Amino acid sequence: MRPDKVFIGLAIIFLGFALLALSYLPNAEVGGVIVIGPFPIVLASSPEMALFGI
Repeated sequence: MRPDKVFIGLAIIFLGFALLALSYLPNAEVGGVIVIGPFPIVLASSPEMALFGI
């Protein structure tokens, strides 16, 4: 069992629970950044959150 895969799996589970908790809020805005090498990928539910993520 590789520790890096365990960490990634637990992080995905935690992220899923966080998204479920936020989905119950009516005006929730979410955003995030995934960095692959030198390229950031910005994910957001509104333009304001996209700017906040940058």
